[in-house]
Amino acid sequence: MAQDGMFTISEFAELSGITRSNLLYYDAIGILKPAYRAGNNYRLYSSRQLELINAILSLRSMGLSLDAVREHIPNRTPENTLDLFETQIKALSAKIDDLLQLRESIEKRAETIRLHKDIKAPLFTIEVRSTETIFIGRLCASAPNLDVAYFHSFLKQCREVGISHATQIGQIVFMESALAGSWDAAGCMYAKTNKGSDNIEEGMFAVLFELSQDYFDDNHAYYEKFMRHVSKNSLELRGNIYIEYPLDEMSENDPKKHLVKIFSPVRQR
Repeated sequence: MAQDGMFTISEFAELSGITRSNLLYYDAIGILKPAYRAGNNYRLYSSRQLELINAILSLRSMGLSLDAVREHIPNRTPENTLDLFETQIKALSAKIDDLLQLRESIEKRAETIRLHKDIKAPLFTIEVRSTETIFIGRLCASAPNLDVAYFHSFLKQCREVGISHATQIGQIVFMESALAGSWDAAGCMYAKTNKGSDNIEEGMFAVLFELSQDYFDDNHAYYEKFMRHVSKNSLELRGNIYIEYPLDEMSENDPKKHLVKIFSPVRQR
């Protein structure tokens, strides 16, 4: 110990559990300056500063930035500390919401792969589905314009409302267009997330699985094949057509094995 109640920087670092380099940095940015500088420019810290460094480390462990800590240290009062904590609680709650959404997206992606990895396309089948919440893009485009630019425009919309980039997305062809065979009519994109206010209804769905080499392929042939299967099985549409890619660039290296899923709610004629 340098003198009664005072510690050299090395002693203070050992007692506080913070590195010497961090103490030098805290000194440089004004978070914790030595209590005294000796004539040889040695930094000396007081025993009271052990309590202060513990408070600083506690604030940092709560996720507070160095700037927030630096601003708070000279302005500590119960009221200011409560304000600081309440602000941090809100920030942490937002992060928790984002992490929960990200986990949900990953879980949905994983479940999609599990359910579809052994599908042998082409395949037409019937599914019974529960209601699924989705976010529909506010912009629509004609089918030929559901291209790279439109795709990234939709992703931007998702980011604006806090939807993770990891969320699975799909395309919609409106029922009126499908019944008229107008595959170039306006359609939309959607994201499979609980943050949406729309939904894919529950009930019986006709489903067509096909192999697709490109997300932006011309899907007209798939749509027409889907409608032929619907008619052949004495079914009729009762809602929009949805297009998803259960196995895509994320999960399958071979583009010839990318899986497209076309499905729509139907009823018996």
